[in-house]
Amino acid sequence: IDEIAGTLRQTLVETGLDKNTIVMFTSDHGNHFRTRNAEYKRSPHESSIHIPLIVEGPGFNRGIEVPELVSHVDFAPTLLSAAGLEVPASMQGHNFLPLLDRRTEGWRNEVFFEMSEYMIGRGLRTPQYTYAVAAPKVPGFRAVPTLDKYVEYMLYDLYADPYQQVNLAGRAPYQKISTELRQRIRARMREASNEQSTIEPAWFPYS
Repeated sequence: IDEIAGTLRQTLVETGLDKNTIVMFTSDHGNHFRTRNAEYKRSPHESSIHIPLIVEGPGFNRGIEVPELVSHVDFAPTLLSAAGLEVPASMQGHNFLPLLDRRTEGWRNEVFFEMSEYMIGRGLRTPQYTYAVAAPKVPGFRAVPTLDKYVEYMLYDLYADPYQQVNLAGRAPYQKISTELRQRIRARMREASNEQSTIEPAWFPYS
C-alpha cells in the first residue's frame, strides 16, 4: 500500500495534478480477526469500527491529526465543500473542514454505526463510551430478526478500559450513563432512517 500510494502521489506531482487533486485513504470497516466473535469484522469493538482516514490535497494540507470523531457520512459533504460545491440538504453527514482550523463549535462528537449479517445491531461511539444494542437472534444464518426491538448488548468505558475487556452493559453503577446513551442512540436511529424501535435495558444479575 505504501509503495502504491507513493507512486500515485509522485505521479500527481509530475503531472501537476497535485495542485487540484484531493487524495483520501480510508476503508469501510476494520478487522478483529475472530478475536471478538466467530467471524471477523461485525462487532462494536474498536478493531471493527475504527478505520483509517488520511486526506491530502488543497484545503487539507495542515499536517495535523484531528481528535474529533468523524464518520463515513461526513466524507461526501466535506469533499464537496473542499471542491467549492454546494452540499445537498438531503445529505446526513457534515462538512468537517472547520475542524482542520480547530473550529469545533457545534460539532456533534459522536459516531452512529450499524451492524448486519452476523448480528443486527446499532451502536454509538463517543469519546468516552462505546454503546451497542442488538436485535434478538433468530435461527438461521440469513434469517432477519424483526427490527422493532433491540436489547442493550455492550457498553465500554474507553477511558478506563481502552482495550474493551469489561462489558458494563446492565451493571448498576452505569445505569445513568446507559439511560443517556440509550436516548441518544434512539435519536440517531430516528434521524438516520426513521427507525422507531424500542431498546430494552440489559440485566446483569451480579451488578
